[in-house]
Amino acid sequence: MKCTIITNESLYTGSHNRNWIAGRLCKPGSDFQRRLIAGEAIDGFIAIVEDFGEMIGWARTEPWAEPDVEARAAGFPTAMLHWNTLEAFVVQDYRGRGIATFAAAGLRAVSFLDDPTAAVFSPSMMLLAKKVGLMPTLFREQAEGWVRA
Repeated sequence: MKCTIITNESLYTGSHNRNWIAGRLCKPGSDFQRRLIAGEAIDGFIAIVEDFGEMIGWARTEPWAEPDVEARAAGFPTAMLHWNTLEAFVVQDYRGRGIATFAAAGLRAVSFLDDPTAAVFSPSMMLLAKKVGLMPTLFREQAEGWVRA
């Protein structure tokens, strides 16, 4: 088994096929899948896990900005808090084997060195982030966007 960490941008220029990831290694209808298919630029890093040359999972991070509600109330309309996100996906047959942890640990070593905080968007990502030594904050989707849970 091998874990390769590349920039998300390299998905468009490198040997890793963004269409393969979008079609087989994403939750159907997810924002990430939509962005891959649309060819949108995505910052950050992705750790791709392969078994015998087949991509079986990934973990990724990208910069994300949360509106700073307190600063905005104080008169700073564009105030934002900056985070690195953590997301992961593993094909069904490989789930429960530590694949997402393997990929997330690679990301931890590359992109979370100076700041171990992470924005996560599901309770399972909270557990994964903690396993690899990150300090996660859970967000949930509301009508006005993502808010702290």
